[in-house]
Amino acid sequence: MEKRDVFEFADHKDETLEQKTDACWTVLSVDDDPAYQASLTYSLKGLNLHGRPISLLTAASAAEAATVLTQTPDIAVVLLDVVMEDDTAGLRLVGTIRETLGNMAIRIVLLTGQPGAAQQGHG
Repeated sequence: MEKRDVFEFADHKDETLEQKTDACWTVLSVDDDPAYQASLTYSLKGLNLHGRPISLLTAASAAEAATVLTQTPDIAVVLLDVVMEDDTAGLRLVGTIRETLGNMAIRIVLLTGQPGAAQQGHG
């Protein structure tokens, strides 16, 4: 069998982009730094992605984020600071999102300004 016969790729259209062209992308930023939150809010203001505006929600702690996540099921992306209340608060929130809430679809981007602290907590 030749290599080219191993896989067959079908044309794929991302139907999620076409389903709700009038809806927005909901992004949740979880960070205890108010200056970062303000900067992100300013940066994303007026930004459109694939013809849809971005709606930014913010939370200053993992606990606050968990509440927002349960109340807002259509969040597409979480920008998540790892080190907040303690060195692993963000990592525990990932567990809450995946295991407790059962949300495997949401995209989670881990951020930290203190990578050594996060690594020590989950080394």
